[in-house]
Amino acid sequence: MRLAAALSALLAGAHGAEVLGYLENWNDVIWWDNGIPNNCVQGCFDVQAMINKTTPYSAVNYGFVFFTQQPTPNQNGCAEIVNKTTGKVLKTPAQACPVWDGKALYMSSAEKDGSHAVDEKTDIQNMTAGLTAIAEVVRLGRMHPAGPKRTKITLGGWSDFARLGSVPNAQKAAALAAKMVQFTFADGIDIDLEHLIDQSKVPVPWHIDEFQAWSSFIGNLRKELDAVADKWVETAHKRKAAIQEQQAKLS
Repeated sequence: MRLAAALSALLAGAHGAEVLGYLENWNDVIWWDNGIPNNCVQGCFDVQAMINKTTPYSAVNYGFVFFTQQPTPNQNGCAEIVNKTTGKVLKTPAQACPVWDGKALYMSSAEKDGSHAVDEKTDIQNMTAGLTAIAEVVRLGRMHPAGPKRTKITLGGWSDFARLGSVPNAQKAAALAAKMVQFTFADGIDIDLEHLIDQSKVPVPWHIDEFQAWSSFIGNLRKELDAVADKWVETAHKRKAAIQEQQAKLS
């Protein structure tokens, strides 16, 4: 009880240290299972394992959601990729770290079923498999037996080598990131930029300041999240009604 009270006070804004952990969606997760009600095409955590491992923390970050269509954990930077035998250039730096397509945020490789976490067509009545999985993590965090856990969505990460590339892309990305928070009821976005220096050095035909793009993203994300907060209760009621309607159709 004392732990729960302490965490509740922390979440309410009282002074105290935040103990943050990352939930990695490749550990203790079932993938590619679309059985109802699991809908685990984009991964569902084993509930007991998640509860056990998050008990010591006051906050968790769900990882990961990507800009790239092809997450590549074995890549290391944006350098030119050359066939060591033939000397042929396989990828230029701009191809190794391509510009985000501006269409969707991804949970896995784009060719996988349900890879889109969110795009402009995603709405409260038709949640993607990825957002459903994240929303379940958020729910379990709020209802944790050791006290509520703040839960954020990590955007980026080591496997994400896609560049924003422009301010208009940054604005689109901010709107989609905020939509993820709105529809999953997460506590925010964890921006995980692990390759920004490499990406900013990619030679392009025209000057694109990747730092400027990310500055725009952060500013626009703040505005978008403020708008999400203003409609928090309204969104919750709409989501409840959508779930009830969907359940009625299944019965």
